[in-house]
This record gives sequence, C-alpha cells and structure tokens, in this order.
Amino acid sequence: MKAIADSRTRTAFIAGFLLLILLGFLIMMSFSSGLIGGSSLRVAPIAAISTSAVNIASTPIGAVGTPPPAGPANTSSTGSDSAAKSQQRRLIIKNAEVSMVVADPNATVNKITAWVEENGGWIIESNVVKNGSIQQAVIGVRVPAERLLDALTLIKAEAKTLLSDTVIGTDVTDQYADAQSRLKNLEVAEAQMRTFLEGATNTEEVLKVYEQLVSVRGEIEQIKGRLGYMEQSAAFSSIRVTMQTDPPPTPTTTITPTPEYRGWQLDKVAGDAGNALVFVLQFLISVVVWSVIVVLPTAILVGVPSYLVYRIVNRRKPINKVEGENS
Repeated sequence: MKAIADSRTRTAFIAGFLLLILLGFLIMMSFSSGLIGGSSLRVAPIAAISTSAVNIASTPIGAVGTPPPAGPANTSSTGSDSAAKSQQRRLIIKNAEVSMVVADPNATVNKITAWVEENGGWIIESNVVKNGSIQQAVIGVRVPAERLLDALTLIKAEAKTLLSDTVIGTDVTDQYADAQSRLKNLEVAEAQMRTFLEGATNTEEVLKVYEQLVSVRGEIEQIKGRLGYMEQSAAFSSIRVTMQTDPPPTPTTTITPTPEYRGWQLDKVAGDAGNALVFVLQFLISVVVWSVIVVLPTAILVGVPSYLVYRIVNRRKPINKVEGENS
C-alpha cells in the first residue's frame, strides 16, 4: 500500500510540474503576441507602402519606352492595326558577323571606319596584323540599327570571297517591359518612403525605413542601367568583320621516279671501285697529315721528357747500390 501511495505521489508531482511548464509557455506566447501586434502598429506606414507597390504592379504597361495612352480604348481598331502596333512595340537587338577574303585588309578597314563615322556610328575594335605573306584584320563597329543593312552591303562589296555572313536578332521586349514595370513600382515606393520619413518622429521607424529606402534606390539604379543598355543595344547594332588576304599558292611537289634495276653493269662497278680507291687514298693521306701535325709533335713533347726522367732514375740506382754495399 505504501508503494502504491508513493507512486501516486510521484505521478501527481510530475503532472503538476508539466502543467506549470505549459502555463508558462502559454503566458510567454501571449506576451510575444502582444509585442508583435505592437510592432505591426508601429510600422503600419511601411506595410501601406508595400501594398501600394503591389497595386501598381497590376497596372497595364503601354508601348515600350512610352506611357500607356489616356482615355477610353479605341474599339474601332482593326486586327491589322493591332498587329502593326504590336510589331512597332518590339525591341530587337541585332548583331552581325562577317568573315571574308579581301585584296587589301588595311584599305578595307579604313573604308569601313570612314563610312561608320559618317553615319553616326563608332569603332569598338580595330586590329591589322601581317603573318608572313598573309595580312589579316579585325574590326568591330556599332552603327544605327536602321543602317545595319546598308553597312553590311558596303562591307560585303569589298569581299573577293565571302566566307560567312551571320545576322542574329534577340527580342528583349518582355525583359524591357518587366524592367520598366518594376522601375515604376520602385519609384512610387521610394516616393512614399520619402514622404513617410518627412513626418516620422520615432527613431527606430526612421532607421528601418531609411534602410529600405537605400535598398530601393540601389535597385532603381540597377534597373535604369539595364534599361539604358537594352535601349542602346537596340538603337545601335554591332558588326564584327574578320578579313584576310588570299593565302599563297601551295608549291607543287615533284616526285622523282625510282630508277629501274638493269642487272650487273661493268661501268657502274668500275665507277664504284674508283670511288672506293679515292676514299682509301684520302683516308691514308689524312692519317699521314694527322701523324705529322698532331701525333709527332705530341710524341716529342711527351716522349723526350719521359726518356730523360727514365735515364736519370736508372743512373742513380747503381750509385745507391754501391753505397749500400760499402756500408
């Protein structure tokens, strides 16, 4: 009975302890919820800014680079007019690459440069090199998009042989429209943040809004840079021209026929024997010349001192032997 009573006591103690923990957790959650509610009330202007930005995002976008038209829509427009307007709104970036063989790359580069500068374009790169008998040149230019075909016609007219001709068009209309929409939203949000900062009195609110304002300002500058790049790329097409002179003609290889074997021939044997005799005589004469010029002087320079040393040593041996016997 005592064991059962102790077990019930422990169970009651554990249950009470868990109940206290649960009660403390509920109190803490209630307190935290109150803090969150207070914070939401303090930053209510920022939430209003975000809501306004979302509402602006739903505004339809008009033609690329132009604001949406005011007033009611013209319902009398035909399908062909709508298609034409849609085509006019496309923003296309066109680039071209040409590779060709020309008579004089340097003169061609000068002619292209003069034409581009006269028609409102500019040079991106220009390089002329000479590799042996082959002269090569590379020129990169930007020209107004409406003069792209004229520029290509001028360039290809200088070619003796056109190796490649590539024109690539990239449609960036959607990216441009999205960037414009985001830019408008960010500019509206920036204006509302500045208005809120003018009337804000709480330091904490001012700091939070200022941080968001700096971030928004950075995004605005990035989007403006992207829009400017797409506008310039669409307004001025890029052309890269690679050219070279004709390669020198390949030399013709002359194949010497192998002489046919005609059996034993006396004249050939006599000629080979004569050549062998001349070789032997040349060898013997070379040996004599080397012996006289090299071997004989070397033998004299080495042999005479060696002989003198040998004589002196042998002369002293009998003297040393006699002195040993006398002692």
